[in-house]
Amino acid sequence: MAAPDPAAEIQRIDGEIQDVQAQATQLSADLDRVARRARVQTHRLPLPPPLHHRPFYIAAGFLAAINVAVWGTTGYIVGRLDDFKIWGVCVSVVLISAALFVIAFMAVLLWGSWRPRGLRHWATKFLPAVSIIGVEVFAIAAIAVYLPTDALVRYRQLKWSIAGKITDSALAPGFALFGNYNDAVSAKFTLNYTECTFPSWQDGNRCPENFEDTVKNWTSSPYGSVLYYTFLNTDHNKKFTASISSNAPQGQQLLLKTNVVWDSSSIGNNNSYNTLSPQNPSLYSIIFDPKMTGEDLKDAINCGMIGWTEQPALGSSTYTIDEIVQTVDTLGIITSQITDPACHTLAVRLYAQDDGYRTYRYHVTSSGTSFGTVCDRNGTENVTQPCTTQILIRVGSFFQTTLTSIHGTDAIAILTDIGGILGAISYIGWFFTIFQ
Repeated sequence: MAAPDPAAEIQRIDGEIQDVQAQATQLSADLDRVARRARVQTHRLPLPPPLHHRPFYIAAGFLAAINVAVWGTTGYIVGRLDDFKIWGVCVSVVLISAALFVIAFMAVLLWGSWRPRGLRHWATKFLPAVSIIGVEVFAIAAIAVYLPTDALVRYRQLKWSIAGKITDSALAPGFALFGNYNDAVSAKFTLNYTECTFPSWQDGNRCPENFEDTVKNWTSSPYGSVLYYTFLNTDHNKKFTASISSNAPQGQQLLLKTNVVWDSSSIGNNNSYNTLSPQNPSLYSIIFDPKMTGEDLKDAINCGMIGWTEQPALGSSTYTIDEIVQTVDTLGIITSQITDPACHTLAVRLYAQDDGYRTYRYHVTSSGTSFGTVCDRNGTENVTQPCTTQILIRVGSFFQTTLTSIHGTDAIAILTDIGGILGAISYIGWFFTIFQ
């Protein structure tokens, strides 16, 4: 028996398939006619989605990539809110491009679906599809509006953060003592004696390197011509400690001494003090941040950042520090208000350091002497002997307050707000999917 011809066999099978398809078509037509006569609706098996629906899934992939880009861009912008170049690039390249793409896709979707349909189609097909795109559009728009109109505004509203703690130690502050001031009550330095001891009064604790015995003449000070001595602790090697040891005994103190003379007759005959019982003479002092040099001190006085305190010139005066206040102003709440260029430069250098600019809250107690007449010139140029002015600086409390300039809001708060906005938009969008 001869083998069948393959070509003929294929042709035969193809013919049978065509006959079956024709029979199926005829049966379907007959079924439709019967259904119309019986007034019933036939339900055909759903066909697989045509190829022209595939762009929706392609767009879904793009949307996923856009989501990642939008979130990454948002986080980057939040971390650099003050950088407007970054704002321009991110908003124009990412956010605007993403929003335009999503809007264009939604327009195409609406255009292809905008024809009369039943309510079931709108509730189960159209609205869920639109809600997915709509949530994306409104989320990007909400972020783009929220960042410049709310987040950036609150971010730039600078404020102070206040913190307090008790420290284990405190640097000895800088100290300046002014005399020979153009005032009848101002005592005059004899220019022949100074003494400095720390942390206790012992010969081995002398500190002449900090308290120079050379008086300084400042003829152009805001107070007029003055002479002054300074105790400088710029090397930070003089430090009060809360713990007691052989090197840090109980009752730690910085002791400064110098000699002065005065003239009671100039006070009594002066128009400002016209009295037969003149007051005792005075000196003037400033406690300042130990990081400041002698030139910094003069610049700070000229800029009005610090001023002096009047104290009795005869006897002993004790300065007890109750609180140290460190002001860290890296954002410029204080420095931005200083218009003089030299003063602004000084303020930035002092306030913008990590440890900030130190100021001191203290109280002064003084004890005089009954032998002030021995150093009273009383209208002459001679005195029996000079009187000693003694300064004691002690720490009564190691409590330290730190003021730090901060932004009105931070990145975590901004991202939390964005999360809340997106959650609200997504929650509204969810309502369009509940009938699906």
